[in-house]
Amino acid sequence: MVPKPAIPIIIIPTTAGTGSEVSNAAILKDDITHIKGGVMSHHIAPTIAIIDPLLTLSLPPRLTGSTGIDALTHTIEGYVAVKAIPMTELYHKEAIKLISQNLRTAVSRGSDVEARYNMSLSAMLAGIGMATAGVGAVHALAYPMEGK
Repeated sequence: MVPKPAIPIIIIPTTAGTGSEVSNAAILKDDITHIKGGVMSHHIAPTIAIIDPLLTLSLPPRLTGSTGIDALTHTIEGYVAVKAIPMTELYHKEAIKLISQNLRTAVSRGSDVEARYNMSLSAMLAGIGMATAGVGAVHALAYPMEGK
């Protein structure tokens, strides 16, 4: 629980995957206990998100691919979420389209600015939709596995 508003938060993502730049969630991992969990609060939602796909150009192919799959997972989970509404479906459909058209290129030709732009946009759209619609069991199941 976050009892009061945080100081203004400016987020500048360097990957295209989590959508955290537009989310009210923070994921924490305790390296001693290997427990991973989340905190959700409107008090920690970013004040400003600066999304510059040029910052993702140096990501190696493996990280580009895994963060792209993370964005796709968020998109699918949010699309089928219990709290999904027509507005979130629009975000998720567009994110799925962008990911399907750009992920392979971003992985194989990391210097392709258009593919990087579209992947950054898709992660942001997935984050907006997910922040409203929520996610599903995939995230809940991932916490204990990722903690280890």
